[in-house]
Amino acid sequence: MSSIPVAFSGIPESHRAALLSYCKTQGQRVIPWSPHISSLVCSAAACSSASWKVREAQRLGVPLVLYTTLPYQEARPLWVDAHKPKTLADVIGHAEQIKELLAWLAAFPAVESRVALLTGPPGIGKTTVAHLVAAAAGFDIIERNASDERSGTAVRALLETAARSGHVGAKRLVIMDEVDGCDRGGVGELARLGKTSAFPLLCIANERTKPKLKPLVSMALDVRFARPAKHIIARALKARFPTQSVGELEILAERSGNDIRSCINTLQFKDEGKGEDLLDGVAKDSLLRMDPFSAAGRLFQPQGSLQDKTNLVFVDAGIVSLMVAEGYVAAAGKGYTASTDAEKLERCAAAADYLSHADVLDKRVYRTQSWDLMAHAATMTAAAATVAAGPAPFQLWPQWLGKASKRGKHRTWVRDLETRTSLSYLDTQDLLRARFFRSGRTATALVDDLVSLRLTRDDLMDTLTDVALTEGPTVALDSKTKAAVTREWTKRCGKAEKAEKAEKGKTKAGDEGEEDENEKDDSDEDIELV
Repeated sequence: MSSIPVAFSGIPESHRAALLSYCKTQGQRVIPWSPHISSLVCSAAACSSASWKVREAQRLGVPLVLYTTLPYQEARPLWVDAHKPKTLADVIGHAEQIKELLAWLAAFPAVESRVALLTGPPGIGKTTVAHLVAAAAGFDIIERNASDERSGTAVRALLETAARSGHVGAKRLVIMDEVDGCDRGGVGELARLGKTSAFPLLCIANERTKPKLKPLVSMALDVRFARPAKHIIARALKARFPTQSVGELEILAERSGNDIRSCINTLQFKDEGKGEDLLDGVAKDSLLRMDPFSAAGRLFQPQGSLQDKTNLVFVDAGIVSLMVAEGYVAAAGKGYTASTDAEKLERCAAAADYLSHADVLDKRVYRTQSWDLMAHAATMTAAAATVAAGPAPFQLWPQWLGKASKRGKHRTWVRDLETRTSLSYLDTQDLLRARFFRSGRTATALVDDLVSLRLTRDDLMDTLTDVALTEGPTVALDSKTKAAVTREWTKRCGKAEKAEKAEKGKTKAGDEGEEDENEKDDSDEDIELV
């Protein structure tokens, strides 16, 4: 029997999880919206404001149900929220980082850099420390998520708005969270504007080694966070939960990967009677702390059951599967035991057979949303690594990723070229390459041809040079001709090209603004229960 669809509108965040659980027990499936829902569960505020869902439900005759009339049991508050640091004294660890940031803010604006880059693993309190340090130093906080302000145009508009906001004499500080979610233009704009900013700018990211963060890393105050040591966590938790022993708390911290939130959640589960022993099965699964390289390496080892190896695939199903496909030939060729060439070839063929089955299942999963098949695909991947019966090669990074990226880039180039020229690249590539790359052509003649065919300098340097849909000799211009073409193209078309790019940037920024406005109407939608 299929579940009955219902929708939510205006449900407070603190009640949403409990209502979702209640609806599931009643055989109801919560979806964002459909004209065929059996009822709309809403708040009194949503009814009085007549949100679009309420208006549509009334028009269709769908019953409105106030969530306060349902006999659900409100979820108990989480201890991690109750014990969230409210002052700098409540923060566990990070003493040096806090001291450094306080000194930097106290000296502002007489500091070398007006931007501080806070980096470290997720979930260790970087954002919390940023807020508490700013409050302790007497700053008003303007916070934005950089993943929502990706482009340079959006970042520039945000910082200009921040500079104009507030009252005269106010001390403002901008916190940009998840800076690694910006594109290169956004990061570059942060670095450029940060050099002359009238207020401190705290940028938060997980990995400082990402190439696109290089402009910020080179000019910002470098503040690196790390997980506190287990004895520091144990002493801090002992002060909050005196009934637990320091020894048990240290083991708990170690097994949870020094994750403070995981430790507090475990203590709450024990208090609610959801665990017989504090240390039985409470640790965050080691698989959650394993990286794809380690998981793929363990898949090729002879130890472990097929079920254990299937779980290893789910460390990162997409990447680990590609790593197995990258390394199974080398693993079968080495082998853990002495074997003949025929035996190595048989192992290689068996592994390839399993991977082909995994690939078929994987395509079925994503094309038909048959997620129950994903476990079978993971088992096929684990079986491929097992039958290879050899150690993983040193180089496991999937070459497929680079080739797929290059293929996508070339497809984009070709589609753009065909749109502008109204020519089929498949039919005309040989003619175009022969026309542009024969010897003796001058820069003036080449640019004349580009303009007449509505091509650009980038088409000549990249598309016609790199993209070959048939086998043939590699073609390229010599450096002297490239430089001459660049000068001639800039002289003739540089201003028009720059104006076109600027216009495209404005159009894109406007489209993003419209999308943001449209998304506001759907802010109370919920994910579907499975």
